[in-house]
Formats: sequence, structure tokens, C-alpha cells
Amino acid sequence: FAGSTAQAVLGKIIAGKRVSATEERASVPANVDAAIRKALEKLPADRFTSAQEFAKGLADSGFRHGELAAVGAAERAGPWNRLTVTFASLFVVAAGLAGAGIIRSDRPTSEVVRFRVPIGQDADLFLGVPVVAGRPPRTSLAFSPDGELLVYSVSGEDSRLYVQRLDQWRADPIEDTEGAAFPFFSPDGSWIGFFDEEALRRVSVADGDIVPIAPTGGEGATWGDDGTIVFSRGGDLYAVPAITGGEPELLAASDPLPDEGLRYAQPHMLPGSEAVLFHAMRSEDPAHAEIMALDLATGIQKMVLPDAMDPRYVLTGHLLFMRQGTLMAVGFDPERVEVHGQQAAMVLDVMHAVHTPNASEQTGAAQVAVSASGHLAYALGGIYPERPFTVMRVSRTGETELVDMGMVGEHSIFRVSPGGDRLAFVTGLARRNEIWVRDLVRGVNRRLDTGGFSDWAMEWSPDGRSLVFSSDRDQFARNLYRLAVDGSGEPVRLAPSEQTQEIASVSSEGVIAWLEAGDIWVLPPGGDPSPFFRSAATERYATFSPDGQWLAYVGAGGIYVRPYPGPEPATLISDGGNQPVWSPDGRQIYYTEGGVLMAVDVTPGDELQVGGTEPLIDPWIASGIGPVRGYDVFPDSSFVGSVRDDDGTSLNERFGATELYVILNFFEELKERLGN
Repeated sequence: FAGSTAQAVLGKIIAGKRVSATEERASVPANVDAAIRKALEKLPADRFTSAQEFAKGLADSGFRHGELAAVGAAERAGPWNRLTVTFASLFVVAAGLAGAGIIRSDRPTSEVVRFRVPIGQDADLFLGVPVVAGRPPRTSLAFSPDGELLVYSVSGEDSRLYVQRLDQWRADPIEDTEGAAFPFFSPDGSWIGFFDEEALRRVSVADGDIVPIAPTGGEGATWGDDGTIVFSRGGDLYAVPAITGGEPELLAASDPLPDEGLRYAQPHMLPGSEAVLFHAMRSEDPAHAEIMALDLATGIQKMVLPDAMDPRYVLTGHLLFMRQGTLMAVGFDPERVEVHGQQAAMVLDVMHAVHTPNASEQTGAAQVAVSASGHLAYALGGIYPERPFTVMRVSRTGETELVDMGMVGEHSIFRVSPGGDRLAFVTGLARRNEIWVRDLVRGVNRRLDTGGFSDWAMEWSPDGRSLVFSSDRDQFARNLYRLAVDGSGEPVRLAPSEQTQEIASVSSEGVIAWLEAGDIWVLPPGGDPSPFFRSAATERYATFSPDGQWLAYVGAGGIYVRPYPGPEPATLISDGGNQPVWSPDGRQIYYTEGGVLMAVDVTPGDELQVGGTEPLIDPWIASGIGPVRGYDVFPDSSFVGSVRDDDGTSLNERFGATELYVILNFFEELKERLGN
């Protein structure tokens, strides 16, 4: 329907005569026209009761409007699948709804209405500040308590907060909020809290006045009805008065392991401000996350719900939470701080920061906002999607050929067996990583039963019969294990530690080198683990020479080589670069720098002689995976590595959110599914 104003459009929707699709285009079959007209009936009772019924009507050449017998009886679908009016004009309908009194009216309605809101009405703007690999790692939108304002942060040329009034056509930027992130409302809706690079601040909804609250960054916040703001920072929870501001008070330290461990995030204050909900991430496996409650008077913590993230209590007596990209709901008693009853999936494919390419950005935050009045807004996208890699073999002169891996996936970190006939590799990034071995001669794959969620990097034993790998199979921090390649036996833990251990290299004599707490550690056969050497710098990319007498690595200011076992000083090979690896004959060291594979001549002896450096392959096509090398070298001096498949678009264009979905009166669906 066309109209000069939103109200005129709505009036035609309500009273206008619907034109037949067949009249508009003669090729449209009569049954399709009938199904469309039935789907768009003004009264819900006159429409199809399920998507299945609609599909049958579209497929049945004999279907005519009103002849329900032709499509048969179908089981009533859940609320999310129930067919509702499709609004082709997107947000103009929201303005029409406001004009008709659905959003603001003395005659409120409980009808559930869906529509979409474009982000900033600009194709170059994307939801979220910051945006990492195309996705915001923290919640970037919020609903005012009365459900009339939707505020969100955007990235792009005009990075700032935008506010969308549901009775207006366009979103308006909020002045002086450049770089603002993680918006949230005060309980009365008069203030919007947000973080920028320097401070926690609040901006007045009425006049745009901005007031600093605390000189601190943060990653998500909630504003209690007692005037306290609780926010997360660095995995811990803090509190600060919203009006007077000041130095934040530590509420709960996540008490992590020395290297990695618990992380607290996504706080949500319960009514009365006596307790706050949040989620605790106990490992890289999102299924191990738990929703917790903190008693603000006693400091006592309580586990509320396992396998759950990003909690939100709503006044219908339900707890909304996230599970692997699905918005879930369950009954909740705020007095006892306990869940009850059955859990239900409410919205599928919600953008959820899990399985991100960088595990440090796996925050568990969802792009969801809910108003106290019962409206819901969200961005679609689900968990972070896989981005397959293409595996290539590259000669020293730069000729490439594709390597048939027998499977599609995010393949990275390759290690060639001592005989050059097998290829070990990792598949999966920031999700369940698995270690596979491909027989390049026979063209078959074997998955190793490593038992961890994050199995990351591996090295062959000198005889090619086993692999040493890093895994979180026994605790959060990855440790070193050895497992036979033929699948016999169980993984054997090698050097138990509470720190994360990243396997780096195994020498021809069986000495294992790994990275731990910024240092290179070694474990000789039959010996004890010990640091190779100590320094204030963070060492990475350690790799033994073919004869096991030298160890190259990246340290402060460049690439170095030290004799093993030492204690002679290091020799600087290059003042830049990453991912060093030795040539099969030990006469060169390859490394990557500025998208080029470089080669430097070396002559081992009593002292290492360093010769000239030259570009070997330009451009270098293999992706880098820190802090261990992603590519490897075959015995014939060719290389193997991988690059992400790319369609030429940016990550924002491929994975970012450019629109929000709004469900008015979402609480009606919630109560229908789970009861009051």
C-alpha cells in the first residue's frame, strides 16, 4: 500500500482493498494468490495458523482462499514460527503503528508486531563499537524502560550512539558520543550510560548533556534502581554510584588461574538492587559458562543456571538468557534467585559473541535489548560463522598448487611428518578445535581423539609415530600431551602446569620446546621441564634446527638464534619478522615480514654465521597464527599453508549487522510459551 504519510499507509492496511497478485501479474497461479491473500488477512484468526499451512497452500494448485480443508489440519507452530504480517516498508510501519496507538496510546493493544530497523539509515554503518572481525564483542543496543527509545552504537565513518524513537522515521545521532560503546538506560529512562575510550559517562535523554561518572573503561553495565551501576572490566565486577560517580569499587574478582581462567561478564541488576546476575566463563567452551548471582550485601555467589550466558530478568517472572546463538527463557523467582519450570527457545539465530576467531573476544554477549514494557530488539547472525581456508603447497619459486584436504573447514597450523608423507593440521578456530592427520599418499584423514575443546598446535615426534599437542582436556589452561598417531592409547600429560602451554617444536633428539608465561620452556627425554632462558621480553615462535643444536625464536626487537642447550648468548638474525622456521638442510631460516616470505643464510658451527637476507616469495600467501607458526616446510623445501576464502568484501559487509529486528509486545509470546 502506498501513502504520503505513515498514518495513510496504516489506514490503507486496515481498511484498503487488497489487490490480487494474479491481477498484478498474470503468471502468478491462482492458488499462490489465494495463499498470499489469506496470509495477509487483517485479523489473525483469518490467517494461516502455521508456516506449514502456508507452505501447503502455496504448493497445492487446488487451494482457494477460505478452503482450509485443502491444506489440512496442522499442528499449531510455536510463536516464533507463527506467520505474521510482512512489513515491506520496514520502519515506516513502526511510525504508522505509533500513529495508530499501538506503541503509544490510551487504548493499548497486546498484539505482537514485528518489523525491522535499519542501522542509522546508512549502508556504511554497522552495529557495534568496537567491531572485531565484523562483529561487536559486547552488547551494543538498549531499550528504554518504556519501550519508546532504542539506542545503539555504530561503527563506520560516523562512529557514535544513535537513538531511534519508535514514533519517528529516522534514528538521530547523539552529539559528542564519538567512539561510545555498550549503551544502557537508567531505570527511569532519563539517562543513557555508555563507555568511551576514557571513561564511563551518562547522557541526558532530554537535553543531550553528558556527565562523566568514572575514569574507567568497561565491557557491559547495568543500572540498578538504587542508583548503582555495576559493570564488568577485565573479567571482574565493579560498582560505582551513577549520580555522584567516583572511583569504582571491586565487587567480585574472577580469581582466574595464573594465566587464564574465570571471566565474569554481562551483569544484570535484579529489582531491589540487592543482587546482580552475570555469567562466568570457565573455559573456551561456551557450554561451560554459567549464570551466577552475587548478593551485594554479603558478597556470596550462587550458581543459577548452567550452560547459559547473558542473563536478563523480565517482569513477567522469566529469565531471558543466551545459549549458542538462541535466546532462551525460563521461569525465575527473583526473591529466591532460582529458576523453575521448563526452558524454551524464543528467538533463533541471535548475534552472539561465541566461537569468535579470536578467543579473547568470546564474551558471550548477545545483541539483544528488552524493555520493561515488553518489547524486544535484536540483531540476527547467530554464533560467529565458519570461514573456510584454502590449503596450498608453494614451491621456493612461488608456484602454488591446491592441497586436497578431503574436507572443508578452518584449517590452520600445519606440520609435515618427518617423512613428508603425512600432514597434521588443526581445524576450527575459537570453537571446538580438532587435530587431524592427512595421509597425502593415500588421501585419507584421521581425527585424533584428543579429548579437549581447544586442541591447539602440534609437533611430530622424531620417529613420526606420535604427536605432542596443546589441549585443555584436563583444565582451562592448555597443557602439553603426547598421543600416538595410530589412535592407540590415551593422551599422556607431559609437564603439568596451571599456565597455558603452547607447543612450539620437537628436536631431532626428542627435546620438546613450548611457550609458557612468555618464556620458552624445554623438556629433554627423561628430564624435567625448565625454562630455556629467562628474559623480560615475551618470546614466541620457537623452532629447533634440523640437528637440534640451535633454537630460533622471536624476542624483543627481532628474530634470534640460541645454541641448545646453551648458555651462549643469542644471535640476532633479523630486526623484524615472525614465524621463523629452518630449511630442511639447516642452511637457511625462513620468516615472514610484511606479507613476504624472507630467507636468511646461516652456517651452523661453533658459532652461528649469518649471511645475507633476501625475499623468497612475494607476496607470501599463508595466514599467520600466533604465537606458533602456521605454515611448515616439506623435505623438498616447498611450503604448506592456508589462506581464508575471500569473496572480496570486508568482514563488516560479510558478517556485520546493518539492521535490527523489533518485536512489540514480546512478553505476550513469552507468557504464551511459559505462562505468567
